[in-house]
Amino acid sequence: MGKFIKGAYAGKVLRVDLTGRKVETILLDDGLVEKYMGGEGLGSRLLYEMAPPGVDPLEPENPIFFFTGPLTGTRAPGGNLNAIVSKSPVTGGIGGSESQGFFGSELKFLGYDGIIVTGASETPVLLMVTEGNVEIQDAEKIWGLDAYETEEAIMKETGDSRMKILRIGQGGENLSAMACIIHDNGNVAGRFGLGAVMGSKKLKGIAVRGKGNVPLYNKAEFEEVRKQWSEMVKGFIFDEVLTPFGTAGFVPHWIPLGDPPIKNWSEDPGTWEGLNKLTGQHMDEVMEMKNFVSCHSCPFGGHRKRVTIKEGPYAGAYAVDPEYESIQALAAMSMNSDPAFAVKASDVCNRYGLDTISTGTTIAFAVECFEKGLITKNDTDGLELRFGDGNSEEILTLIGKIAKGEGFGKVLMNDVKKAADIIGKGSEDFAMHVGNMSMYMHDPRSGFGSGLGYAVSGGAGDGAATLGLQWGGIDPELGFPQPLNRHSADMQAFGVRTQQDKQMIFDSIGLCHFVCTGVPFALILKSLWMASGWDLAVHEAVNIGERIVNLRRAYNVREGVCKGDDCLPRRLTQEAHSSGGAKGKTVPLDSMLDEYYRLRGWDRKSGKPSRDTLKRLGLDDVLKDLWG
Repeated sequence: MGKFIKGAYAGKVLRVDLTGRKVETILLDDGLVEKYMGGEGLGSRLLYEMAPPGVDPLEPENPIFFFTGPLTGTRAPGGNLNAIVSKSPVTGGIGGSESQGFFGSELKFLGYDGIIVTGASETPVLLMVTEGNVEIQDAEKIWGLDAYETEEAIMKETGDSRMKILRIGQGGENLSAMACIIHDNGNVAGRFGLGAVMGSKKLKGIAVRGKGNVPLYNKAEFEEVRKQWSEMVKGFIFDEVLTPFGTAGFVPHWIPLGDPPIKNWSEDPGTWEGLNKLTGQHMDEVMEMKNFVSCHSCPFGGHRKRVTIKEGPYAGAYAVDPEYESIQALAAMSMNSDPAFAVKASDVCNRYGLDTISTGTTIAFAVECFEKGLITKNDTDGLELRFGDGNSEEILTLIGKIAKGEGFGKVLMNDVKKAADIIGKGSEDFAMHVGNMSMYMHDPRSGFGSGLGYAVSGGAGDGAATLGLQWGGIDPELGFPQPLNRHSADMQAFGVRTQQDKQMIFDSIGLCHFVCTGVPFALILKSLWMASGWDLAVHEAVNIGERIVNLRRAYNVREGVCKGDDCLPRRLTQEAHSSGGAKGKTVPLDSMLDEYYRLRGWDRKSGKPSRDTLKRLGLDDVLKDLWG
């Protein structure tokens, strides 16, 4: 590696050409590391360089990248992120989805910072990466298996129960734009339909098993920072709520704000008593939930749970409890208050390899279409779709149809925007998406900044970057000594800009966001310094984040995603709740958007990063592509 890198990076990347069945090891480019760090940032840069302009996301020429960050595989709290980047089949722009677990760390233990996959196989294959050996193996026998069965079959075949396997289910095989990528049962790279990209390449999975370790620049100092960081995290509400109750434990805190969407985003969550049954606290009372270490170097001791439902139609043991987003999308959005059903529906999605957010949102949309009379049983294969507790079996049936692309599932399988295009009849008004993709389960009428974030990031996770500042958090290092007023447009554009830049660093450095919340950015960067030898000041790190955000915007502009796509569904900008913590509020997007463009240095007419902005960030080649 270069002069500023003494540890943390492996320095090598695996490049796999599935068309030619070729594998090679290439050196990690020092210049790219200095500008884009790793993870999401590095994957985004390589996609910009390697993907032909206008390429169809499901063509062999669309590459897919699996990249760790410098802190992945170290003992830094939450240092386990694996970022997957490709052109998205659902948005048509850049798709970046991260997941925790052990896969990324295991890849680093093997001596690789990432994997680049190009081309496509004519028959199903499995990429097997072990100590000193890389093979493209036949996967005909496991093609057609669900994601959990795939893991079991590979472990049985190899005789190694510690193998870490990233794989797709039937959703990815059948090229659903809602297909996700599963590894370490329950850890999911869910967004942007990247499972369909793997399916188009006939790549069933990637199995890794490493026995090495990640070199550190200053091991003793790194350990001191790690201890300080871990103790700091334990003092936050995350440890009080996240460890005992999982992410669904936050629901009681969010209901008074009007934050969790219900009934396809149409009603205030405080009006529905059923939501209280979908909290982590209630689930802990009515079913058996046991902690397990679900991610490498997690300071929470594992907030994920193994669940046992003791009675009823869904009785049995489940690999993992559903996250808040899954519960909200699959159950609350369709007004189903049964927590056992939420566990079952999430498990079914994981097995098929479907993004729970997009699947639940699209089904809730279909239910509203049915109740409004826009579709009938003749359209839904005889299913009667209704909001309420009697819809469990209909939803489970629809999930299977979506994964297999059968019947009415074929209408729904490419997310809610494309389903609305097919159904028509005014359904577009309540198809809840940004940039063609269903949104995260936080209602921006309860906090305007997240609405702006959704609009300018295609509904992606960094759209919710300001939530902490709206819920009472502060960030004095980046100019927020006090929380934002969640129902004021003032400072929201500045908040979204700075928090997106910061969050992009977490995605590129290899960190779980939970363990970064409330921790001084300077302390996190000191951990990077002690691990790698790379001493970055806060403003220097933010500048890297800003470069990545602008590069990703430039990619989207190049691919035809532009200013006209920076919008929100009509329901969020024109329909207010009549009660609750967001009573009477709609998102004032236009004013915030103008200010955001000004702060970003983006052209107000086209939405493109300006010449001056691109030049300042050292993106001269991008400047030529966008402006000539």
